[in-house]
Amino acid sequence: MPGSRRRGALLGAGAVVLAMGTANAQPDPPPASEPAPVTPPEIRATPASPAVEVYDVRLLVDLPVIAVGATAGLLRTYFANHHVDQRCPCSLDEINAFDRRFVGNHSDAAGLASDITVGLALAVPPVLDLLVVGANRAFAEDLTVLTEAVMVSTLFQQVANFGYQRPRPRTYEGLASDVHGGEGYLSFLAGHVATTTAVLAAASFTVRRRYGEQVWPWVVTGLVAASVGAERLLGGYHFPSDVALGAALGLGVGILVPWLHGRHHEMQLAMTPTSGGYEVGMLGKF
Repeated sequence: MPGSRRRGALLGAGAVVLAMGTANAQPDPPPASEPAPVTPPEIRATPASPAVEVYDVRLLVDLPVIAVGATAGLLRTYFANHHVDQRCPCSLDEINAFDRRFVGNHSDAAGLASDITVGLALAVPPVLDLLVVGANRAFAEDLTVLTEAVMVSTLFQQVANFGYQRPRPRTYEGLASDVHGGEGYLSFLAGHVATTTAVLAAASFTVRRRYGEQVWPWVVTGLVAASVGAERLLGGYHFPSDVALGAALGLGVGILVPWLHGRHHEMQLAMTPTSGGYEVGMLGKF
């Protein structure tokens, strides 16, 4: 009997240990599920958005304006040879004191540099516009507006040149080619400066309309126009007053012509109530 009791006790203790081990044992975690394969998003080729058209061009109006300005420029030589009073030698006393000090400048190299600078000013903006915008309707409208700005400026230049017929500094100096040539009496106002300023101002305005206000195009316009003005002064082709008024003409035309062609979607009429009734106003960006 004692042995039976001992075996029973041992079996009971084993059952208790087995029960405790079973209670404390942690269940095996379920096998981790395989991560779902990541499918790359579908790549779709999106065509480049077309350039924004910022001008409203009407060829029935614009082409005649361009033609008139071009005709005035083409007839310049004829009018210079047949309709200019070649009245010099002239007295320096008829020149104001500030302009008089520039008589004596006659650098042919500066004159050539001014011709090259104007040529680059006329060629570079359309080429850059074509590279950025592409050969499309927007570029054609930009080119029409730039051309019209130059032609309108040219028309005003001819009116001022032949209407005033101011001798150039080289003419007052007595250089024979200028004294006895019609071009020697077309100092007022500076056409090279007006043309350069007009085309670059129009290009700067175009950049503003399409991409928002940018400072650098206007800085370039001012620097290049100032360079042409200095070259014309050193060449003896103009007085400072000629250069200043030429720049003013070019800037005015270079801004006004593009503005008149602008698609004024930014303009809107607004009606607001007031104490005395209603007030109508126009809101927009220049």
